[in-house]
Amino acid sequence: MTALAAGSSEALLREIADRMAVRRLVDLYARYADRRDAKGQAALFAEDAPTRATPRTVSPSSFSRAVPS
Repeated sequence: MTALAAGSSEALLREIADRMAVRRLVDLYARYADRRDAKGQAALFAEDAPTRATPRTVSPSSFSRAVPS
């Protein structure tokens, strides 16, 4: 059941805010991907989240900077 069906304006506002936050995250991730900015993409994740970049997804010059040794 969505917040709208539940009839709670607070729940509806929270759902809208959550959806906007997810949309912004997706937009930022895509922008960094277009720029081949692996560090920017990695910054969108929680500090303890595992991330991995591969040579096929990152330019060779930035690959060594994007992946910790």
